[in-house]
Amino acid sequence: MERAFGRICFHFALTWLLTLVLPCAAQTATQSELTLKVSERTRPVAVAVDELAHRHGWLLCYEDQIYQFSGDKEDLTAHISQSKGAQLKPETKRFIGPRRGNLRVDYRTPADPIRVLRQVVVEHANATGSLFEVRKMGNRVVVVPSKAKDKSGNLVPQTPLLDTPININEMERDSAETVEEIAKALTLASGVKVNVGVGLAIVDGTTMRFSAVNEPARDVLIRFLNNVPRGGRIVWIVYYGPNEGEYSLNFDYIAPKSEMPSTTSVSPRE
Repeated sequence: MERAFGRICFHFALTWLLTLVLPCAAQTATQSELTLKVSERTRPVAVAVDELAHRHGWLLCYEDQIYQFSGDKEDLTAHISQSKGAQLKPETKRFIGPRRGNLRVDYRTPADPIRVLRQVVVEHANATGSLFEVRKMGNRVVVVPSKAKDKSGNLVPQTPLLDTPININEMERDSAETVEEIAKALTLASGVKVNVGVGLAIVDGTTMRFSAVNEPARDVLIRFLNNVPRGGRIVWIVYYGPNEGEYSLNFDYIAPKSEMPSTTSVSPRE
């Protein structure tokens, strides 16, 4: 009699436990394990941001640090010549760029872009010491530098370029001219040359009356993109070139994505 009662209690307890465990197991089964790998690339954080944006359709922007410490820079002349199939000659002008690095992040989907990007910047900080901050700006997420090494190798605060307040005289311009005005205003306000890089055609195609008065450049960019066709899916990428000591302002269009690969490995290339 006691044994029979024990069996009944055991089966009751087992059934109760399964009602708790099975829903959790079903929920876990809908998740996917994804891996992001960046191998021997300059600006590994920028590469990771670009890959995640195009993989998931996330609106992610990147703003570069200033590279002052010699350990954060690398002579890429031979690497670039080799990638272009050219022979390196003694008189070839040296090209100094950000030091190449690696980065790996594992995460589950559905994923929060801010959480994944924080994993990325922590991994990078552990490897290099340079710190980036993740900011939410409306429907975009922006990765900006917060601390980087100075010429002596000391970690010091760094103000992102697009935090700089700028002024633009009000007048009617086309999109390309407006971007040029933003770059000129940034150059004037920051004291560092800002060039217009790639992706200008993405924002071209409209005319607008536009101005800015002592407004952070990032806010100006957002206002500008709000007036551009498909501007809600356009992101900005700011690079700093230690070879020239200048910035470049670039744009990219991020298409919405519904399908995601299970793993991605970024191979060495410039």
